Amino acid sequence: NRETLKYLGMKQRFGKYVYEDGSIYIGQWDSHGLRHGMGRLEYDEEKRSYYVGEFNRGAVEGLGVMHTPYFILQGQFKQGKLDGVGRCMRCDGLKYEGEFREGQMKGLGLVTFPDGTHGTPTCEGMFDGLRMVARRNAREMVMKAVQIANAASQIKVI
Repeated sequence: NRETLKYLGMKQRFGKYVYEDGSIYIGQWDSHGLRHGMGRLEYDEEKRSYYVGEFNRGAVEGLGVMHTPYFILQGQFKQGKLDGVGRCMRCDGLKYEGEFREGQMKGLGLVTFPDGTHGTPTCEGMFDGLRMVARRNAREMVMKAVQIANAASQIKVI
């Protein structure tokens, strides 16, 4: 998917593009007309689903925040999915902070329930998808995930 700046009618490397499906990108572009650098991609007209953060050669990649009506993802992205460390907050208040691989909870992390507790026994340890496969101390990884997620939440694009 190569977005070209000629359709934008401008020479600068920052601008807005409206796609045929109604999604809108506002942000930086590279010399080939690909989303690159900081930007905001709105997936629907009601602006309920959007991503704010870094792009790399057209892809959602780097530090960012993705909002949908069902969850908020904050952290490190690769090819449009959380990959690295970050935070997933569901609309029902459930939260996971820790490691992700290809958009899935994978690695060390901590689950926080809507009431603020972590379960009995604590849901802290090694995760593989939605399952905790081993109880382990994940405090250092969770602290890193919180730092990265908080940094992502500070990103602002016009």
